[in-house]
This record gives sequence, C-alpha cells and structure tokens, in this order.
Amino acid sequence: MKLNFTLIIGIYLLCFSLPSYGQKELLEALPYKNKATIRHADGSFQVAELNVKEKVEQADPKKIYAWYLRDSIRYTQGAFKGRVLHGAYQELYPDKSLKVLGAYYKGLKTGEWRYMDPNGTLRRLSTWYLGEENGKYALYDEQGQLKEKGRLFKGRKEGVVTTFHPQDSVQKQYTKFKHNTAQEKAVSWFDKAKLFLGF
Repeated sequence: MKLNFTLIIGIYLLCFSLPSYGQKELLEALPYKNKATIRHADGSFQVAELNVKEKVEQADPKKIYAWYLRDSIRYTQGAFKGRVLHGAYQELYPDKSLKVLGAYYKGLKTGEWRYMDPNGTLRRLSTWYLGEENGKYALYDEQGQLKEKGRLFKGRKEGVVTTFHPQDSVQKQYTKFKHNTAQEKAVSWFDKAKLFLGF
C-alpha cells in the first residue's frame, strides 16, 4: 500500500514538473493582428490594425503615438496606454469613401499617407518615417491636378519645391527651401520644350 502511494506521488510529480508548452503554443497559434473599427457620431469610421506581439520598450518624448483603448484611438506625445497601432490604417467618410490611408509602425506613422476629400479626389500625399514627416510630398487641387511637390524634413520644406500653376498656364515656379525658409526662386515658361533650372 505504501509502495503504491509513493509510486502515484512520484508519477504525479514527474508529470506536472515537466515544462508545459500548451499556453505558448496557443499564443503562437492566435492571430497576431487584431482590427479595430470605430464609428463616430458624425457617421465617419476609423479602421486600424493592432499588433498583439509588437512591444514598444520606451516611448520617444518627441514623437506622437497612436494607440487604442476602450473603443477609441488616441494620440499622445511621448507616452501611450493601451495597445499601439501597428499596421494598416484608414479613415472613412460617412458614405464609406476613403478619407485617409496610411500605416503605423509601433504607434508611429510610417510610409506613404494619402488624404482624400469627400469626392474621392486626392488632396495630399506625404511620406512618414517613424513618426516624422520626412521625404516626398505633393499637394493637389480640387480637380486632382498637381499643385505643389517637394521634400520635407521633420515636417518642414527642404530642398527644391515645385509649384504648378493652373492648367491653362505653362508656368512653373521653383523655390529652394532650407529649414522651411525660401532661399531662391526661379520661374520657367515653356510650351513643348523642357527647361532645366539649376540653383
């Protein structure tokens, strides 16, 4: 009897002292992305992806983070609570036409962002990298015609910015910027010949 009891206790301890991998496998099997859809009072929508596995170790105090908590997406500088946005992001008008299209990486805007008006016309295109507006940008008029293009560095105009005048005009204006301040301007008139301007 004593031998049976010792044997049962030994088997019990052996079985339950071995490492358990059930929970770890379950977490790996779960989808690592969740999608949050938020409907606002005006009828507009926000659709964002949240990544369960991505962790942000420490927030940069200079950057704006987007995060999700209790059926709302919030934006704060240098901190967040809840789950940061990570993946595709879009905002929709009440008629479900596209308003904003972009992506987040660990709570920070990244990649190409497109902004449309209620008619579906592209109005602005900009490039983001880790929460800062860096790279190419373009502005469009109400008809979707290119109005201005250039580069941004930390959200400020940098380098040559080209301004396009209305369709009936053949005029382009080039402005060289340094730290968001205009340095030099040049205007070109051309019909079918292309003109190269240097600064």
